[in-house]
Amino acid sequence: VAVMALPAGGGNFFGSGGDWYSQHVGAAEALRQTIADSGVIFPQLVNIGGGSNIYDLAYYGLFRPDVMISCLFPGVEMKYFIAVYAAMGFIASVNMMYIWLRGKGIRRSACLMGGLFMAGAACFFHAHHHVMFVSYMPFLILALMGADRLLRKGRMVFLLTVSRLDLSRMVCTGSIIWRKVWSTAIFCRQGM
Repeated sequence: VAVMALPAGGGNFFGSGGDWYSQHVGAAEALRQTIADSGVIFPQLVNIGGGSNIYDLAYYGLFRPDVMISCLFPGVEMKYFIAVYAAMGFIASVNMMYIWLRGKGIRRSACLMGGLFMAGAACFFHAHHHVMFVSYMPFLILALMGADRLLRKGRMVFLLTVSRLDLSRMVCTGSIIWRKVWSTAIFCRQGM
């Protein structure tokens, strides 16, 4: 978490001066302002340039929690919401990785190392550069927890509720196939 504060040393707040401020903060602020001006959560047009369809900003996340919550606090700059959202996602991802590994019966020291590896993952470089590249991570880990639960208990509800991204669904499906089909086949061959 301390590494995430490094840009502050140069007089900056959290993110990079390039994509983070110019694109992510700008797009989120445009969404927030449009929602506030129209009074509708899902407006048709965004007031940027000559007016754009709302789907032009879908890449940046139309219904991201930070954008929705920021509508309740119009006096607070958007960069603070995005920074807190990114930091919370980072912290949640690291802690959930530890919890997921611990739930698999792995030794505590190995789970701690897994959490530390997650904290040092290169994807979190993007937390202060490209928000949408890491905002899915807590949901991906939740989906993997749901895949484990599905294999253990046969309940699919949890998996369906956290699999909000195609990537999450692909990883979970691959994980289930690997554990159900391939690992069983490998163990059967070794037992012969």
